[in-house]
Amino acid sequence: MNYAWNLFEQGKAENGLVILADHQTSGRGRTGNKWFSNKGEDILCSVLLKLKGNIVPEILMAAALSVVYTIKPYVDNAEIAIKWPNDIQIDGDKISGVIAESRFQQYDSLCNVVVGIGLNINLDPSVHDLLPDRTTSMKTLLNRDVDRLFTLNLLINHFDTLLQRLSNGESVVNEWKSYLNCVGEEITYSYLGTGKSPKYLKALVENVDSYGRLLLIDKSGSRYCVSAGDIRIINRLNIS
Repeated sequence: MNYAWNLFEQGKAENGLVILADHQTSGRGRTGNKWFSNKGEDILCSVLLKLKGNIVPEILMAAALSVVYTIKPYVDNAEIAIKWPNDIQIDGDKISGVIAESRFQQYDSLCNVVVGIGLNINLDPSVHDLLPDRTTSMKTLLNRDVDRLFTLNLLINHFDTLLQRLSNGESVVNEWKSYLNCVGEEITYSYLGTGKSPKYLKALVENVDSYGRLLLIDKSGSRYCVSAGDIRIINRLNIS
């Protein structure tokens, strides 16, 4: 994503430009998480956008949904879920991560946005020591190699369709919410960036708002909302 932002800074960024990396050794994820991939294995792309400010809060949701809609026909019998805020899982195993960064310009009504999407296509998780235990790929699920560029084309088409809907004033919040695996569940979480030893708290996820923030209820009955930059979910316990 650094390369993408350099293009913006140099005035060379075109709206809708897609940058595809052939491999990655230090991809950036949420809260500094890393993303690894061998040459030619997976989809590792950044999409450069110039958007109206009212669209930006839902752009990460659109990115996650574009992954869901891309892989769903291949794994129709599996459970596809979005782990809030930006991981896509198949039967509890991570197959994709999305990230969106935005920067408003002082003299421009449009916001510069870089959307990063990593989707495991032909990755073999067993040969990557640094990957989380619960990691999967299209190849692992289907027991065969998958055409990376064909899948990329599907992904970008889905993302473009969702982006057009947002541009036309539609919302994708409810679609995104329907795939979240934490709504209606009790979670244990810790606050990020406090500089102190983490304090673990529990709350029920009642809902999400139009910005993708979690609406929580704690044991005292107090309601409050938290954003992805505030907390890290440690685990979740289904209490429904």
